[in-house]
Amino acid sequence: MAEMDIKAILEMMKYSEKFYAQVDDGVYLISEDRPALPGGIAMGKDTSHFGGATGNSYLICGDEQALLIDSALMAEHFRKYAEEIAKMPVMLALSHGHIDHICRLCEFEEFWVHPADEALIRGAYGNEAYPGIPKRVHYLMDGDVIDLGGRLVDVIWLPGHTDGSILFYDRRTKLLFSGDTVTRRLLYGSCGWVPFTNFARSLYRLKEVDIAGVYSCHDRPMLQKDQAVHMIREIVDKLPAVKSVIDMAVGRHKKYIWLKTVEENDAHMIDFSAPTVHREELLADIKEIRENPVYAEIFQ
Repeated sequence: MAEMDIKAILEMMKYSEKFYAQVDDGVYLISEDRPALPGGIAMGKDTSHFGGATGNSYLICGDEQALLIDSALMAEHFRKYAEEIAKMPVMLALSHGHIDHICRLCEFEEFWVHPADEALIRGAYGNEAYPGIPKRVHYLMDGDVIDLGGRLVDVIWLPGHTDGSILFYDRRTKLLFSGDTVTRRLLYGSCGWVPFTNFARSLYRLKEVDIAGVYSCHDRPMLQKDQAVHMIREIVDKLPAVKSVIDMAVGRHKKYIWLKTVEENDAHMIDFSAPTVHREELLADIKEIRENPVYAEIFQ
């Protein structure tokens, strides 16, 4: 994607049309039809369109308040829209600090985020600072439990996409809300670098969680419950043979290794990219995963 000014992106995206759908007991997906970003196709209600990455936010409603995961819609009055759906007070928690997840952050007085990604919102890693950051910032850590009143949501820290990426697990529905971490499209290591061996182990440990389904923040929202293991297998199996490099102005990096396993309309597609400056380290980690018996169960 060509490099663009952050204010230009926000201006272009604000003409989106909001819509929502109830996906489970007290759980709502909020998304939008939006103009396509450069190089993509607008996605939204018409899920036959592939190429762009629609932003999906989620509401989990308890008895006393609702958890709003990400502000991934640029359409104005997003906060009011979420509160009208929830019919109760809403707390905004961010899966991470990338611009497409904090679009309407300026509409809130406070928000929750992992401390490692507050810096990203404020302009770290070569990104522009978000204009209009709320004064009250609260931190979420690995193992924290969010009590919505009669409904508990677990916080899982899983760095890799960004240093402060977190996932949310709703105990009532056993749904995992995975941000950009467990997904079809994984941009890896654009904001700090986590050894891929560590990332793979963390993903694999999600098998210990009783997951009924995975909801991601882009394109096809509902993913297979074993998506995390599927991601590892595909990347470890296919990345060593990849020669493709693409230009992306993401953070301080400009060139990325690029793996795309199958066509867009295949639900099992994995689209993976990582900075080329980490190519050798990444390939060494993949070799370790393939050869070390500790990881053998991943491929069974």
